[in-house]
Order: sequence, then structure tokens, then C-alpha cells
Amino acid sequence: MGVGLFAMPYAFSCVGLLFGIIFSIAMGFLITITLRLLLNVHHLISIRLEKPMVMYDELVVTVLKIANENIPKILLDLAKYFTNIMLIVYYVDIGAICVDFICDILRNIAGIEENNYPGHYILIFFPLFMLINLSEDLKGMIFNSMIGNVLILNATIIGLVYSYQSDNGSVNWLILNKELFYYPRFFGIVFCGLSSPGLILAIEHSTRKLWNYNELYGILKQCMTIIVCIHIIVGIVGYVKWGSNVSENFIHNIQKKGDGYTLIAYITQALAIYFTYGLLSYVPINIVLKRYIIPIIEIKIQKGTPHLWELITRFAITLLTCILPKFIPRLRLQIALIGLTCNFTLTVIIPLILYTILYIEESEEIERYNKKVLTLVVVPVM
Repeated sequence: MGVGLFAMPYAFSCVGLLFGIIFSIAMGFLITITLRLLLNVHHLISIRLEKPMVMYDELVVTVLKIANENIPKILLDLAKYFTNIMLIVYYVDIGAICVDFICDILRNIAGIEENNYPGHYILIFFPLFMLINLSEDLKGMIFNSMIGNVLILNATIIGLVYSYQSDNGSVNWLILNKELFYYPRFFGIVFCGLSSPGLILAIEHSTRKLWNYNELYGILKQCMTIIVCIHIIVGIVGYVKWGSNVSENFIHNIQKKGDGYTLIAYITQALAIYFTYGLLSYVPINIVLKRYIIPIIEIKIQKGTPHLWELITRFAITLLTCILPKFIPRLRLQIALIGLTCNFTLTVIIPLILYTILYIEESEEIERYNKKVLTLVVVPVM
């Protein structure tokens, strides 16, 4: 869970209460299915290549080779670069949104107007973001991720309780929003809130009991059910309370700036997003290092040690997430844009294509096998 959870009431305001509930359930179901398909493809390809883990781009290239052994190398390279660019753009953009959220929260705590808050002040917090991005192993991020999830739940509960008790809400919520212009924002926010296709493969590789991860009622499905329910609850309560006036971060609708509970909610939310930031940065750092930096060092194109270039890569990606909020206005609305482009492509379109190719290929193999068996049985009898 991350910044998408705090934007759910705003997402509901884009489509209305009824469609918000229906679409959230339907999208949760769709995302769970496509992620399971992606994991099934990953499992089959890992067996074929005899590797414990296959990265997303290698997965795409391998399946394309299975579909057509004579496919031109340039098309395979394009597919690989396209996949990696989509992953890097998505996770760097989400990381930048996390940085923007945190700085906006701190600005609200200090009571500084947005016009009097220069964007380059974000760089003051760069050392803190760099510190959490120094973790090299996904397993080492488990503790940070657990802290982040607990803090996100705490901040959300405080916001929901305040929404229930506060009298300064709004009653202008709708069952259905007839303005279709806002519907894409809903789908983009929900995709960003419920899906993380780049991490799902890495998490599978780090799971101790793989057979419990992707089975019909396994860990993936159980966790997705819980996450979808939490997002729907937050969307319903926040939207019914604040209506169309709800902010992209619904906790900002709390008006008592000096109230102790409000201050706790803001600080908890900032810390929660900070601890989940490192997990998001893991994907682009991992791709850049393993796919581009380390290979060129091994073939002596670039001088320096892998450790030195690893630090440079972590520094560059962290810096990029910190400077993007300065140059992209209203970055938080980018959640919808990248959700509908990068995340939808990586979560739904590509897994469906890969699974379809493998299914057709396996079906043809089974058909050829059946014909061979039939020939071996029928011919001797005749």
C-alpha cells in the first residue's frame, strides 16, 4: 500500500459512489487474475531457462522467441527496451509522487502557503531519501515495508475516525458522476494503488514457500482481497464525508491544523510514505544496474568497480525523484496518467499477451503429442 490509498476518496469523486465500489471490485479481480497469469508465465519460463528468477524484460523476450524462433533481433531489443523503459518511468514517477506527497505534508504542518514554497526546497530531504535507497537486498527492505504498512494503516484510521467525527464535511457526493471526462483518473489511481508488476516477480523469488504464493487461495489472492477492501473502505468514507471537495490526499481535508490528532496523522503519513519509497526505488535501480551498468563494466566498456557505479546509480535515481516535483506541476495528478499507461500495460496487456502465446504454444505441443500417440497406436493395428 502507498500513496494510491490516500487518493481513493478523490478517485471515487471522479466516478461516483456506486461505480467507485463496482469498478474497484472489478479492477481488483482483474489485477489479481493478470498478476497470477504473469507469475504462471514466470514459473514456466524459469523452468525452461533453468533459472531461479527471470526479470520482466527477459520474460518478454523469451516468450517472443518461443512464439517465433526467427523473430528479428531488432524486435527483441525493442521489446526489451520498451518493457524496461515502462518499468523505470512508472517507478521513478511513483517515487517522485511519494517525495511530493511528503513535502506537501510537511508544508501543511508548517502552515506555509503553496505559492511561498519553492520546489527546490525538496532537495533538503535528499539525504534521507538517499539513505533508504542504500539497501541492496529486497529481503533487507522487509522491515521497512512492514513499518510503512503499519504507519499507512495508522494514518488512514486516524483520517477515517476524524472524517466520522468532524462536522465540517460535505454532502455533495453523487451516486453516479455523469461527467465521463473524470473516469480515466479513477482507473489510473486504482491501478497505481492496487498493482506493482515489477515487484511481484522479485517478491515471488524471495518467498520461502513458492507453492503458497500463487495457488488458487494463496498469499497473493488473500493479500489482494485485503488490500482491495481497505481501498474501497477509504474511498467510501472519504468521499461520503468530503464529497467533490475531497483532496488528492484526503487527510488534507482535515481543517484543525493545530490539533494533536491531525499532527499525528500528518507525521504518520509522511513516515509511512517514506518507508515505502525505498521499495518503489528498488525496481528502477535493479533494472539499471543488472541490465545496463554491470554488463558494460564486465566487457570493459566502462571503467570503475560495480560498487562505485551502484552508488552512482542509486544517487542518480534518488536525485531524479527529488527534482521531478520541481519541474512537473501538480505531479500528484500524474498518478492517473501513469496508471493508465505504464501500469495498465505492465499489469494487464503484457501478461495477457505472454500467457496467450504460451497457451497456444503448449496447446500445439499437446496436439502434436496426441497425433504422435494416435499414430503409434493406430498404425500397428492397421
